Amino acid sequence: MENKRIAYLDMVKGIGIILVAAGHSGYLPHNVLTVITSFHMPLFFIVSGMLIRLTGEEHRPFRQLLSHKLKNFMLPYGIFSIVYLLIYGGYFHYISGSLTSRQIQEYIIQAVSLDGISVLWFLSALFFAQIFFLGIRKLFFLRKRTKIRKISSIAVCMVTALSACCLKPWFFGMLSAETLWEQWFMGVMYLLFRTAAGAGFLALGYVTMEGLERLDSLEASRKTGRQSGRELAAGILCLVLTAFLSLYNGSCDLRYMQFHSLPVYLLCAYLGTMGIVFLCRGIPVWKWLCFLGANSLIIMLTHLDCQYMLLSIRAGEFLASLFPHAAEFLLYPGIILGMTGLELGTIYMVTLIRRILNRKHTGLS
Repeated sequence: MENKRIAYLDMVKGIGIILVAAGHSGYLPHNVLTVITSFHMPLFFIVSGMLIRLTGEEHRPFRQLLSHKLKNFMLPYGIFSIVYLLIYGGYFHYISGSLTSRQIQEYIIQAVSLDGISVLWFLSALFFAQIFFLGIRKLFFLRKRTKIRKISSIAVCMVTALSACCLKPWFFGMLSAETLWEQWFMGVMYLLFRTAAGAGFLALGYVTMEGLERLDSLEASRKTGRQSGRELAAGILCLVLTAFLSLYNGSCDLRYMQFHSLPVYLLCAYLGTMGIVFLCRGIPVWKWLCFLGANSLIIMLTHLDCQYMLLSIRAGEFLASLFPHAAEFLLYPGIILGMTGLELGTIYMVTLIRRILNRKHTGLS
């Protein structure tokens, strides 16, 4: 059961990263993009909360947790901040001349404030959200395992998240970003607000995983064998509701915490995520989706600012130019093939580097 649960959550993350990459392609219709952005980033926070519950991560020593999170999130944040700055400062500033010195300075401010250049906001927000959530869990619950303390830790994260979402428009309405110092301060504040919102989604995922575990236990005792069909139906229903509600609410953005109607956005974020979760629980394991989910962080970091998306679009356009009469049918497959080739090569290289480093570490120890 443990492997099965991790497998379906990897599939959820695999679908999530496909939606992220598709959203950044610039080729999706506006309505489709509106539906995707209503839940595709909260999905990763909610799944992270589910994994914390599933793996019992909260029971590990806090120092060990902090070291593990720094290695998994903030080390890539630092490395890719440098990579992005080299790309922007080297190519776009000095070679193409499409970026000014002021814009490069603003990117540096984003990196230093931990606001994050481009998609890197996700890494810093997830890191601090997890540290905050796990710290609250240990403070309220693990010292005395009472039900009241357990509920209180979840409630604190939920209230903090709702407060941040409600205060953000009022707070940032009083700020300007004319100087670099003001931009640095706004970057830090965005990080704090995202951290609070992310902790709420983590708590939501944690509670959801508890409910799913009880559902699994109940189904196992009944031995009905009908759970998959019900979960497929529930997943489809959740996604249909998400589509209707998100189109009513309009485009949203978790990075800049633009929600329009906050209750509708939160409902879409949860329903959309659970729609994908139920679908992945109801279908057989798809290994290629598990592979994408297991390597979703690599894809997240490379698909956009490393120019993989641009190169993939050019690959699609080249393939379409070879067969003009079928151009509209070949463009998207060409983009997908280009992105797949680039990401598979990158994942292979990263995996190889990890193995070499692990061997060296094992040899030294």
